[in-house]
Parts: sequence; C-alpha cells; structure tokens
Amino acid sequence: MTDKQHNSLRGLQLPPLLANNFIEWERAEKIDFDSIGVVVACHLVVEHYLTRFLQISSPKEFDWDAARLTFTQKLSIASGKDSSLNSIGLVEGIKRLNTIRNNMSHNIRTSVTGTDVLVLRRVLQSVSKDRKVPADLQPIDIVRLFTWLTCSYIAGYCSGRVQATIKLKENGL
Repeated sequence: MTDKQHNSLRGLQLPPLLANNFIEWERAEKIDFDSIGVVVACHLVVEHYLTRFLQISSPKEFDWDAARLTFTQKLSIASGKDSSLNSIGLVEGIKRLNTIRNNMSHNIRTSVTGTDVLVLRRVLQSVSKDRKVPADLQPIDIVRLFTWLTCSYIAGYCSGRVQATIKLKENGL
C-alpha cells in the first residue's frame, strides 16, 4: 500500500453498528478511542508481565507459549493462595482491569467511569504513603497508574527471583 493510499484511509469512518433489532443501523459515534486504546494496551502489558511472573515461578521445561492459556487462566494460576500478587490486592485489581476491557469489547461505546476503577483506586491507596489517591484523577489515569504499579511489582518480584537464583549458584546450592 502506498503512502497516498494509506493516508486516504485515515479519514475513513467506522461502518454503522447493527441495532439490537438487527434491522436498523446506528451511527458509530461517541466512541472514546483514546480510552479504548489505553485499556487494551494496559491489559496487554499486564498480561505480558503476568506471563513473565508465571515463567519465572515455574519449572524451566514448562512451555507457557505452547500452553496457550487465556488471560483469566493465567491470572488464576498466578493468584494461588500463597501468591505474592494477593498481598496488596493486585489480583482483584487485575480482575477488574480484565472486566473493564471485556466491557469495552462488548460495548464499543463504553467509557471508563469512577465506579469501574474503585478496586484499582483501593489498591493504589493501599500502597500510597498517605493512603490517598488524588480525587480529581481521571478514571483512565487510575487505569494507567494501576498498570504501572502492577508491572513494577511483578518486575521487582521477577528480578528478585533471578538475583536469588544467582546467589544460590554462587554459593554452590
């Protein structure tokens, strides 16, 4: 595809949506593309970190890619009763992020509301120095912050496991 052809597609609007009665059409307008993009991207990044968490927590010979697990299956495995992900409420927050993403995939006009992110806000408050998250923070920004917290926590966990393994090998264990 040439640049000229590609640029001509940028102005192309989405086709109309089929109404609930399957006869009428509804214009595909008032779609919050920015929020959809943020939620989908955050969901994908959290899934990446969740996969890494599982990989470092399991025997090396297990092939997680071949297992082809769903997001929910990965979270279920990662959130066992002794999982460190439960310690600050990350599991409930990740479940909520998944629900938000699922809601958007089933209703393209859905936007992220304050009610949608209450669980995420609680998790952020639990780790905040003063136990507060600014009240004027937009719901989509709560999603972003929760994603940062989750990924940072998992990255720290993974790094800690690698460092512990290195120390054990250095000590001949």
